[in-house]
Amino acid sequence: MKKIAIPLLVSLLIAVSGASHAQAPQQDIAFKPTGLEQSFIPGYNCSGFWATPSFKCASIQIPTYVARAKDGSRKALVILNGNAGGLDKRHGDYARFLMEHNINAVVLDSFAARGQSSGTPADLSTGRTKGLDGFNMSIDAMVAAATFGAMPEWTNAKIGYMGESMSGASAINVVRPYIGQIVKQQTGKLRDFDAVVAIYPSCIEKNTIERFKKTPFLIIHGEKDDIALATECERQVTWMNARGGSAEITIIPDEYHDFDGPWRLRRAGAENTSKCANTRTGDKFVLDATGQEFPGTPEGYTAMRDSCKFRGHMSGHRDKERVGYDLWLAHFQKYLLND
Repeated sequence: MKKIAIPLLVSLLIAVSGASHAQAPQQDIAFKPTGLEQSFIPGYNCSGFWATPSFKCASIQIPTYVARAKDGSRKALVILNGNAGGLDKRHGDYARFLMEHNINAVVLDSFAARGQSSGTPADLSTGRTKGLDGFNMSIDAMVAAATFGAMPEWTNAKIGYMGESMSGASAINVVRPYIGQIVKQQTGKLRDFDAVVAIYPSCIEKNTIERFKKTPFLIIHGEKDDIALATECERQVTWMNARGGSAEITIIPDEYHDFDGPWRLRRAGAENTSKCANTRTGDKFVLDATGQEFPGTPEGYTAMRDSCKFRGHMSGHRDKERVGYDLWLAHFQKYLLND
């Protein structure tokens, strides 16, 4: 079933949530760079709250893996990122699938850029102290768009972005204008995306003063996801479109979180923030379900999440290959390949 959504999205917080990935034991789920060209681009790791004295950024190097379109064209380029456990097998598969369909792809390793190996998902709060969050992933994505977009090879290319889970939350962020302001301030360059896809993102953050870019935006969600709720994404898509966005949502029946992940469906013990939907209003965070208020500070944000998070969710595939690939491929073909 397809639901034409009406935008989603997050507040001007710095640390945007994302559901963590689950790793099944005894399985080779590691990211496979075979056939991809490895390089680095300069980036930034930022902390604190934007436009406050707490905000600061430090220089980093972001590893990149490039998959070149099978037909040799440079018409379209999609930037990809990992999740709360970093990169895994699916991210290389995303890149190769795009390559097979004549769309270039660049995989970013935001984890390695911050000294963390993929495959060892940390508690979200712990990871956030290292910059391993949807906020910094969105900065990485927009830095990559500006960097590649400035290269002669990609000058005329249309550029898209796709994230899943934690980087799905970052995909929401890249259509928030303030992320572009941060990147332009750090790099002197800005390149907006021509199309964006978020796969099973956490849709729990809103800000009453926010606006959104009118970038074609698609959310792909599993109906039974119990860590990043499809119902919250429906609400936030409505929120987003009412504030200038151009989003839609497709909900896949009977699927859970990580429906295209490289492990079978199982119960995972990761941190779950599905009860933390909130709206920033002025100088407060307000939990949507209870109306409980917290100070609009980094400490207040942490306290709010501590009050509503718990552990455990279902994660993995149900013996079906490449679930949802047709949906995001069609979105990119429509907006990146068509003149």
